[in-house]
Amino acid sequence: MRTVTTNNNDRDNNETIRRQRSRVKHLAIAQSTQPITPTTNTMPALHVFNRRTVFAGDDLQPTSILNASARAIQFFLLLIPVLTHLTHETKFFIHSVQHITNNDNGDGDGRMSYPLFQYLFGGDIYPEECSSGAHFFPLLIYTYLMVSFVHIFLSIGMECIIYKIASIGSPTQPELRAPVLGKVIEKKWIWSSIVGNLAVSVFGFVSFHYKGSYYECHDVIAEYNANYYYSINEDDFFSKFLGRRVWWFALILLLTSQMMELFLSSVALGSFLRQEKAIAFIGNNYYDIDNDMVVSEHSLHGPRYNQHHHALAEEMWDTRCRSFCKCAAFSTCYLFGGRELVDGVVGDYAQISRGKNS
Repeated sequence: MRTVTTNNNDRDNNETIRRQRSRVKHLAIAQSTQPITPTTNTMPALHVFNRRTVFAGDDLQPTSILNASARAIQFFLLLIPVLTHLTHETKFFIHSVQHITNNDNGDGDGRMSYPLFQYLFGGDIYPEECSSGAHFFPLLIYTYLMVSFVHIFLSIGMECIIYKIASIGSPTQPELRAPVLGKVIEKKWIWSSIVGNLAVSVFGFVSFHYKGSYYECHDVIAEYNANYYYSINEDDFFSKFLGRRVWWFALILLLTSQMMELFLSSVALGSFLRQEKAIAFIGNNYYDIDNDMVVSEHSLHGPRYNQHHHALAEEMWDTRCRSFCKCAAFSTCYLFGGRELVDGVVGDYAQISRGKNS
């Protein structure tokens, strides 16, 4: 009986071992078919142009509001006054020429065909004393204002898109925003901040080259009929309110702001692209966080991994979270805790702020 019992126990043990080995084998096969996602201790960060930034993406709403407000200021305080004065100037020029033509013909009909087209593209509306390139100033300045108008509203639209995408998820859920948010910022940086401002700056800068020729022609028309000139060339609202030809200051400020944005955006992009891609040393491999792939050591350019930039991101996140929690605790008179943050004893907060599990 003892021998039979022993044999039965051995068979049971062997069957148990066989089942455990089979379970481990199936588990290993299942795990081998799943991608291995490396984990790092760095806080979530937004990636732009395959570079790691110090933003998580959910903190871009204030920046979007600020940029959209700046565009609105450009539109209402700079572009609208310039457009209003140029419209007044166009009416004065066309009406003056028609009045002069009427007096010269003596038939009471000084109207001409397509005066606005001739005013912009040249024609009989310009007296012989005027330079042949006088019409380029109104043509280019109107083109500049039209391109600026489109650029401003496209920029505001892109800021609204960034605001909407940045509102998705939390700081620890970058997968809900990436990579869409990063691609939108890349397009905004290239096409709006650089290409768009370059286009409007070129039109605005070139128009100033023909300013002298146009205003020489303006003075010639004014001398033909001084009485009529003074009767229809009353100052428009912005000139009355701000002074004679102060609209030039609005035009110069608008063009200067666009050129400064072009310069700063280009310098910032060049500096940003000189940074290394986000490379982490995980285990015995170099891991490209941006492209989600393992890379070889010889393919790296620079240090073995971008430790300094990762540490900077962690430090900025830690400072932001700590400052926000301090303000929240102080504003509530520590009713919900938080005094330990002020005292310098952070406890579990240190682990949370650095993305570690408690």
